[in-house]
Amino acid sequence: MQTMMVQTKIDFKRAYWRNPRFVIFSLLMPIAFYLLFTKVMKQGVMNAAFNRQYMVSMATYSLVLSNTFTLSTLLYNDARDGLVSLIDLSPTSHRTYYGAKLLNLGLINALTIGVIFIVAGISNQIHLVWSSWLLTAGWLWFASIPLCLIGISISFLTDENQIQLVSSLLAFPLAI
Repeated sequence: MQTMMVQTKIDFKRAYWRNPRFVIFSLLMPIAFYLLFTKVMKQGVMNAAFNRQYMVSMATYSLVLSNTFTLSTLLYNDARDGLVSLIDLSPTSHRTYYGAKLLNLGLINALTIGVIFIVAGISNQIHLVWSSWLLTAGWLWFASIPLCLIGISISFLTDENQIQLVSSLLAFPLAI
């Protein structure tokens, strides 16, 4: 368990904390789209139902991007750079490595859902009972599991261009 926590901490810093693309595309872009369509480009009076629905849509969009683009690219880069081979020489097992990746991704997914919900709640005064907030966030987080499996599957492609192409071909229709 100690090894898993150390691997998770190192992996989090390396993959997400030092990765500005993740922050821009998986977090800031959905927030910017939410604010753009609910605050800037609103025509007439937007009803609260649209603001709630769009909040969930942007959280889903963020999950699609982080699970298809970010995870597949991270796993491919680790294999390409020899980190996966290095694990064979270390006391860390492949199970611990992939477990740490999945633990980090679950944490990141929960964090992005929370941040988008907080921004939406504050910017548009979305009022829901706590059970509705938690149930919606929980279902979104649970729905990210198949997306994570898609991202892992994409990472087994042999070329970074193929990964970007397949990620794009899957992510954008899923987002729509």
